[in-house]
Formats: sequence, C-alpha cells, structure tokens
Amino acid sequence: ERLELLVDTAQKEGLKKSLEISAADYARAWQKKMEITRAILAQFEKFDALVSPSLVIEAITLDTNLQTAFRRRGGMTVLGALCGVPQLTVPMGFGANKMPLGFSFTSNLFAENTILQMGMLFQRETDWHRRKPQIVEPSLRGGL
Repeated sequence: ERLELLVDTAQKEGLKKSLEISAADYARAWQKKMEITRAILAQFEKFDALVSPSLVIEAITLDTNLQTAFRRRGGMTVLGALCGVPQLTVPMGFGANKMPLGFSFTSNLFAENTILQMGMLFQRETDWHRRKPQIVEPSLRGGL
C-alpha cells in the first residue's frame, strides 16, 4: 500500500483521516467552499484588490517546532488557495521578535497584473524586501 511509503507519521495519519471522509461530507464541504468563493468574488465588484496580513503571527524561527507553530498560524494566504484567486505576498517589516511580517494582495480571477503592480509600487516605495532577519543557528532541539 502506498500509504506505508510515507515516512512522516503526521502525514500518514492525515491521509488516513482523509480517506474516512464520506461523499456526503465532501459534497457539503465543496458547497461551503463555493459559497466562500462566490462571497470573495463579489468583493471584486467593489474593489480592485483585497489587502490583508499574510499571517497573524510573524515568521517563525529555525528552531521552532513546526507541529505547534502552524496550529496558531492563521492569516489570509489560504484565501487564494481555497478560492483559486491570484494572491501576492510582500514583506512589510519585522515583528517584536525581529522576524519578518508580510501582507497579501488578492485580486479577481485573471487580474494578476493588478496585484503585481501593487506589489511593485509598494516595493518601489519601501525597502522591506531588501532587509533580512538575523539568522541564528537552530539548536535542532525544537523539533524541525
């Protein structure tokens, strides 16, 4: 069975759980996805683009345990993936822990040029995309 070829236990468990989803539950989830997509697309009747934080937390450090870090991640980058709309994330500074922060431009279907122009203009007026966080060697005890 191909499932056993996966090395990561969390991936195996996630895939096993996904195989338990019934057709009815899948259909309900798809219906909800389409409702959200229609609501987002309706926003582009009023706005050229939506601007939002990429994540609700700053970037994580190299020694952060990924299993716990992404549970509290949040943010709007999932919007593009869920609705299939173009999205561009640009750096916008650093947080309290001196790690990068970003925000996302989201546009209507086939309107990539809009957000590319917005990103280009933002980067022309700022230098956040040229700044780098101080990199510290990970201890590898954090659970990479």
